Amino acid sequence: MMWMKEGYKPLDGEERMRMERLLSEMGMERKLNIYCNRDARTNAVTFGFHTIGLTGGILQTASDEELKGVISHEVGHISHYDFVYQVLLFSMQLLGYRCLYGLFLIPALFFGLAGNLIIAVVPAVRFAVVGMARLWWSLYKLLHHTIYGISRIADVNINKYAEYRCDTYAVRYGCGEGLLSFLRRLEVAETGGERPSFTEYIMSTHPSTEKRIVRLEKLL
Repeated sequence: MMWMKEGYKPLDGEERMRMERLLSEMGMERKLNIYCNRDARTNAVTFGFHTIGLTGGILQTASDEELKGVISHEVGHISHYDFVYQVLLFSMQLLGYRCLYGLFLIPALFFGLAGNLIIAVVPAVRFAVVGMARLWWSLYKLLHHTIYGISRIADVNINKYAEYRCDTYAVRYGCGEGLLSFLRRLEVAETGGERPSFTEYIMSTHPSTEKRIVRLEKLL
């Protein structure tokens, strides 16, 4: 499974006891499978409908209240079936590629054979046949990039909306202060790195930490 491939494994010993205590304090009735890995970065992710993955970095550095905020945010992703949206979006993108492949590449094989025969009989039309082939291929690449661009823009905006929605979920769950504290520390850590380029900022699947902090402060 995906979390196993990325080095995630079940919590052991003290971390498992700590997580059970936190979930009990949160009044969490939903059945959750929580895994961890050795990644030093502070991050959390959801897999499917019951599984949350926490990095070693977030388990070591986040306080109990911050972990509650992060977990409630991830539970928001599970509660709103964000995993399903991602699968549907990926499936639609894949279907678009397959349809495009059928519409362009299969006829291209036929016209390629016909073009070679025509060139063999009338060499003078070689320039026109090659030009048509290049035009056909350019149109295919244009539509391929268009499908990718549309799906990428949809993915970015859906994910950003989901992040804001899950922040709101954490606030309603009563763990907004912990999440806010975690994001404030995350923002401090981010200021030490390189600022993302305009393209990276626009195409990022997450809103900026600063904007999430401002929005959480208003909600609280």
